[in-house]
Formats: sequence, structure tokens, C-alpha cells
Amino acid sequence: MSHEKEVLQNYGLLDLLKSDEKLRLETEQLAKDAAACLGLALKDAELPDAFGSVPVTLLPSVTSQQALKDVLDLQKDINVMMHKVSHDQEFLTTALAGVSSVDNFIRHLLDIYNKIDIDSQYELEFIRSDYLLHCDGTELSFLDAVRKGIYKQVEVNMICIAFAGLSSKMNDVHERVLRFLGGTPISKEPSGNVLELYGATMAKAKEIYEKVHPPAKGRPQILLTVIHKDERNVMDQRMVEFKSGLTCLRRTFQQIAEKGILEDGRLIVEDKEVAVVYYRTGYAPPHYESEKDWDTRLMIEQSFALKCPSVAHQLSGFKKIQQELSRPEVLQKYVSSKSVQEAMLKTCVGQWDVSSPHSREMVDKAMAHPELFVLKPNREGGGNNFYDAAVVSKLREVVGTDQAKEFILMERILPPLQENYLVRPTGLLLVPTVSEIGVFGAIITKGNDVLVNEYAKDVLVRTKAFDVGEGGVATGYACLSSAMVL
Repeated sequence: MSHEKEVLQNYGLLDLLKSDEKLRLETEQLAKDAAACLGLALKDAELPDAFGSVPVTLLPSVTSQQALKDVLDLQKDINVMMHKVSHDQEFLTTALAGVSSVDNFIRHLLDIYNKIDIDSQYELEFIRSDYLLHCDGTELSFLDAVRKGIYKQVEVNMICIAFAGLSSKMNDVHERVLRFLGGTPISKEPSGNVLELYGATMAKAKEIYEKVHPPAKGRPQILLTVIHKDERNVMDQRMVEFKSGLTCLRRTFQQIAEKGILEDGRLIVEDKEVAVVYYRTGYAPPHYESEKDWDTRLMIEQSFALKCPSVAHQLSGFKKIQQELSRPEVLQKYVSSKSVQEAMLKTCVGQWDVSSPHSREMVDKAMAHPELFVLKPNREGGGNNFYDAAVVSKLREVVGTDQAKEFILMERILPPLQENYLVRPTGLLLVPTVSEIGVFGAIITKGNDVLVNEYAKDVLVRTKAFDVGEGGVATGYACLSSAMVL
């Protein structure tokens, strides 16, 4: 049987599930059990030692093989581009000057950035580029729309890259489901596992540190994962830590401040030397409870340890920078290849700085047709964007004020809708869905030197009901899925 016929056979299993309630409920339980066996779990919000199921789709999400290849092929170029942007101090500080004047969080990060010599540091960075499939042909069937679709970039994530661990298990969940239903398991790319990539790159970062800074005073050299107090996505983080093979401490900013010091550039925490810092917090204002937490972040950034990410890399991930990079005259400063420039710009949708007088025409259009736009602040973590009527009310509130500097207006991506079952703690739900993919990259650098530059061939797939704007799994908006390509 050809690959396309196998995909179509698997896609057709939805009709079988619709028609047989007993089979549907048994398959739902199988999916839950498979996810639990593979460690797809989130920590319970109330009970400290309890875990709950990660929401998943019952069947894989269909996408275009060519569109997927196109964005996978770009990831190594994106890795290098974002690194170059992060080290262009004049561009970064100028581009973020407006939003930092009204945003204490970004101003704090810029203050730290300007206090360190970033070009002298080794850096580790995990990157995830997120995309939605876009197709203009509304009259097309779902499968034809997928075949004709191209991926448009939603954002580039530069800090706390989630689901490298859990997403790597979703093919295995769906393999069990498809076998049970008599379908064909999804073939997986060889040597494409993101968990392997992130674990190996983290171990390489520690190897580089140890070579440049040999152990001293009998202290072990370790991985430090910086977390916040109420972290729920522990399993995903642990999978990456364990895959690295490194001894790991998990500590909050407050715990690091209590027992951490800088000793001739070496970061010492609880009498252990930190070789690699893995931030799984620090991307939002509530993660810094006081000025002392910012002092701790500065201490970490000033150390020899390889940060994932450095403050420079974190700053390059704000929406304002994404908007600037969608302009050809800016992009060409950081990407020399004309063909790569064209391929990157093909993934971009229209983006406008709400505070700019040049954006007034598009702001007026968004007020008249808000369904065609998304309004985004410079915030990470999900739950911050504005859609539909909320676009209008927020624009009316901020246009003409300093707060307009916080927002980027973005053309809305219109993905084809796939009917699928969502397996959630509240029950099984059959809905039209959209799926967002994430392409994982990893890079180790020192100044202009790129020491490691890789990407994973398997991707994160997050699927949500068509009428849900946000896409975070840990924040409760979406389900994990896997890709089935046409």
C-alpha cells in the first residue's frame, strides 16, 4: 500500500469511531493508558505528589509533507539568524526601546544585557519555531487544502522550550491507537528525535564548559534547572534533564540567591559548580518576585556557565523582533542567502507595530474586520493574545497612548479544519480542529563562532478546537498530537 493510501486509511478511522460508541470509549481509554505509560503527565495543581493526564488527540493530525519539509529545512538558518540578532546590540536595544519604555520586564532584561560582555560567553540555545498551515482556498476539501497549504510562522520561541520530552512520545501513543483500530502506524524519521537532540546538546555544552574551566576545589560540575514554585510540566523537563546524563539541581531564583555565589566567574550553588543553566522560568513578570530575583538573574548571566537561554537570546524572541524580521530590509542583515531570505519571507504574514504612524491603515482595517487579525503583546506563556471582538476593544484602549508600544498586530493565519476527537480529563470531545507545529532547533555558540547547529526532524504538534485562539497545552488550551503527512 502506498504511503498516501495508508494516511487516507488512517484518516478514515474517524468514521469508524463515530459509528461505534463502544469502540470509541475503549480507544479513548487505550490512548489515556498509553500516554500514562509513556510519561505524558502534568503535575496536579493541588496535590504535590499527584499527576494528571496530558490532553491528547485520539488520532494523528494530518499535514503536508512538502510544507513540513520546507520549514524543517529552514531551522538551521533560523538558529543562526536569531543568534546574530541577539548579538547586534544596537539593533536589539533600538528595536526594543519603545516597548521597554512602558514595560519594566523588558527594561530589566535590557539592563542585564547591557551589563555583560555577551560576545565573550559560550551560549547554549534551544529554539522552537511555531507554524500554522495556511490555505486561501476556502472551497477546498480538508485534504486538498492540506495538500495546497504552506506553513506560516506564528512565533519563534527562545526561552523555556516546552514539550521536547512529551511530544517525542506522541508517535508511540498514536502507533498503539492505530494498531488497535487496524490502521497503519506512522513511520518516524530516523535520527530525528528531539529528546535525543536536546539531551546530547546539553551534554556537549557541559563538555565544552569542562574543557575551558576544568573542575576546581573538588566541586562537581552540574546542570542547574531554574524553575518556579508551581511548575506543573515537570515530566517534560525531567525527560530532557535525564537524557543529558548530567547531575541536575532544580532550584528557584530564591533558592539560588540563598546558596549561590560567583567565585572568579564560576557560579557556585550549594558547593557545586554550575556548568549549564537551563531556564524553565523567567519568561514572564510574575517569575521575578522582587528586585532580588533580578539580581540573581544578573549573577547567573555574569557567570561562565552556558545559559539556555542567555539574556541576549531571550531578548531576540520578543514579538517586536519577529515583526522587524518580517521586513526584507532587516532580514537581509542577518541572512546572506537570497534563496533562504525568500523562503523565510514566504512563511511570514503581515505584522505591524501598533504604535507606528505607518500602521494606522492596518489598525483601521483590524477595527473593521477583527476576525482577520490577532493582537499580540510582547509576552510569552500563552493566554495573552486578543482575537475577534477583543481586538477592537484593546485597540480602542491603547491606540494613541504609550501602551500601544506593547502590541504587535498580526495577520491571522487561516488553517484548514480537521475533525478529530480530543481526549481530555473532562471527557472525549469531537470537534473541528486546527494544528500548530513546532520545529525544534539547538545551537551552541561563542561570539561569531557556531560550534553546534542542529534541528530535530520530528515536530511538536499541538491541536485545539477551531474556535480556541491560544495554543498552550500546559495552560489548558490545546492537546498534544502527532503529524501524519500527505
